[in-house]
Amino acid sequence: MLHTIVPRGPWTFPLNWDLYAADYGDTYIPFAQHARLEPADHPNSTFTFFPSLPVELQLHIISFCDSATLFWLMQVCSALRSEASKLFWSDPSVWYTIDGAWILAGGFPGHTHNTVDALRYMQQVIVHFSSPCPLEADPWDDGLWDNAGDYTEDDVERRIHDIWQEIQRQFPCATHVVLSNNHGCPPGALLPLDLRRMAEACPPNLSVYASWLDNEKGTRFCLKRCLWRYVHDDHNLAAAEWKDVLVRRGPQHSVLPPLKKFDGPAGAYSRHKYLKHCSEYQHKARRILVLHAVEAFFFQQKDVEFMCPTPECGTVFPTQGQWMSHAIQEGHDVNLVLPDGHLDTLFAQHDERLVQLDRSIDDTMEAMRTAWGVEGSEQRRHAEHDFLSQLKQDPRYRHQRPAEQCTMWRRYQCDMEGEVFFDWNTSVSSLT
Repeated sequence: MLHTIVPRGPWTFPLNWDLYAADYGDTYIPFAQHARLEPADHPNSTFTFFPSLPVELQLHIISFCDSATLFWLMQVCSALRSEASKLFWSDPSVWYTIDGAWILAGGFPGHTHNTVDALRYMQQVIVHFSSPCPLEADPWDDGLWDNAGDYTEDDVERRIHDIWQEIQRQFPCATHVVLSNNHGCPPGALLPLDLRRMAEACPPNLSVYASWLDNEKGTRFCLKRCLWRYVHDDHNLAAAEWKDVLVRRGPQHSVLPPLKKFDGPAGAYSRHKYLKHCSEYQHKARRILVLHAVEAFFFQQKDVEFMCPTPECGTVFPTQGQWMSHAIQEGHDVNLVLPDGHLDTLFAQHDERLVQLDRSIDDTMEAMRTAWGVEGSEQRRHAEHDFLSQLKQDPRYRHQRPAEQCTMWRRYQCDMEGEVFFDWNTSVSSLT
């Protein structure tokens, strides 16, 4: 897409080939990547005296650990598990991104790829709504928009109440909540109306923010993410106000929650859907990787002016970040020739990995369709029975409706027959 959030340099870190990005350039970190322990610089070194240190000193030491180390300690060290868990889930730089449609749909486990058990520990949460007007949407029916007709002011008030009830139920430890979407404000408005109304009804024990995309001043295609905080005044409700928050003080790392365990036929189908989302994220991230690679390459060259590599442009950029804005604005990063043979090789390898991932996803679907069998066969009856039995018995796949009527079963049947599941809107976005 041409519209995108402009990444900001300086690029002092290596290319992340596992980068996930959404349509407008927001980037996400899969939980497995967030909690993955990197190999140590000195793999044979040990610190055998650590268990003999005073507890106070042990706790002081682990307070300097990164998220991956803390997560590892939570799994293997019973003595430090509690403290490591507190530090891990309270990291002020980490925000967990949740699909707002999932909240609107009632928070049923069967509508998400995430394990809902982990949500209760999260303290900083971004609730992202795909719809520009989530409060005006028709009522939800088992994760789908239900085209039920007009809504009233009472419906809106009830929906706001239900949203906060669900957020507090799913995230009892939450202290900060960002209500987010990718849609700008109407002319003359301070911020999107639905985000404002939801935020101003926030329970007083939560710090609430609103985040949305807006055009950078003087540009056509470059976007910035606005972040405003709603400041409560417990003694004077009329004194509550909105305050602009600098983006650098907003959410720094948007982490996707940990996944549920994908087992059984429903799990295999959910895993397939999840991998399709992963592929989409990685394809969308490629543009950001190119921007990163090209600008980092030129600014690493000593005594060389960074001139836009697009033929016949010739614009010179003295500082990092300027070319990226220019490239997005003018489309000069589209079909860009990479400036170095090594980068060509790296991106060719990355593109081949994505091709292999897509091929594997397609092969998995074909294998599921083969196992589904033909209509009326014993094989088909067994496949139907096994899938429905799991939907009925497995709490990880619980839906609003009975198994035979739930959305997942209907989607599964369409996919197995190679048909398109018709829906007025996508009910649960790729964030889940």
